[in-house]
Amino acid sequence: VKKMKSSAFEKCSSLTKVEILSRLDEIEDSCFSYCENLTQINIPSSTTKIGNSCFSSCSLLETIILLENSNLQKKGHLSFEKVSIENNTIPPLITKISDNCFKNCKNLKNVNFMANSNLQIIGESAFENSGLQEITIPPLVTRISDNCFKDCKNLKNVSFIANSNLQIIGENAFENSGLQEITIPQKVSDLGSCAFFNCLSLNKVNLSDNSEISVIKFRTFAKTSINKIKIPSNVSVIAEEAFSWCNELTTLKLTEKSKLKTFDEFSFNHDNGITTIYGLSETNITSVQLPFSLVIPILNVINGECSA
Repeated sequence: VKKMKSSAFEKCSSLTKVEILSRLDEIEDSCFSYCENLTQINIPSSTTKIGNSCFSSCSLLETIILLENSNLQKKGHLSFEKVSIENNTIPPLITKISDNCFKNCKNLKNVNFMANSNLQIIGESAFENSGLQEITIPPLVTRISDNCFKDCKNLKNVSFIANSNLQIIGENAFENSGLQEITIPQKVSDLGSCAFFNCLSLNKVNLSDNSEISVIKFRTFAKTSINKIKIPSNVSVIAEEAFSWCNELTTLKLTEKSKLKTFDEFSFNHDNGITTIYGLSETNITSVQLPFSLVIPILNVINGECSA
């Protein structure tokens, strides 16, 4: 048997374990979906593709055995949605984790990548509303897509391998997650709207001085617990409500030779506590509307003078 056809075992409620001993190249769409009592399956090393919704709603599926020499290259949309796995290892030939792949996997705690991972894209809502607690993003990943880790309330730690190639963090990518600190790789140039919106535990954001981000977009860091932030030199615009509802934010610092051109009071709207802005001298800034909460002198303002 080289291929398991679409829906071949769909809704087989008596099926509890699948052991595949022969060569198998492909498991097609919905092949085992809604097998409510399936607890374990091994995927042969020869398998290159798992179809859309293949194991979707296998609510008791806890063990998926993948060999180290796995040739798996594609996991389809919703392929593991609502399964009960706690740990998952992504084979090295996978280049994309498909949209919704592990969505609603409430028991999922850890995802591991092999050292030679070729992963480049983590798809939309890939881990949305899962129980994921931590993840290390492989170095070849260029895109974390929209809603990727949204509502992952147990997600405390996201780390990146040195020399990360990450370029895009999508809209709402980490919204309402449990992140406490994040270091955004230097090559990220597109940081989506609401990317960290409502991350109530997020108190520290690390951005390198030479970060390629040019715009901090609508509500990117709104409703977080950030208390201070350093804006990279390439940022030219801080958009409306970018830091709104950041009640702990007191200090904004601009890097030397900042390209910031404009921000207004609505960038820091809604009871923001910002009191100090550092480093406005020697910038290209053309428009400033200061937050109402700014009640103490600004340090290093335009022309290097201090004013209240």
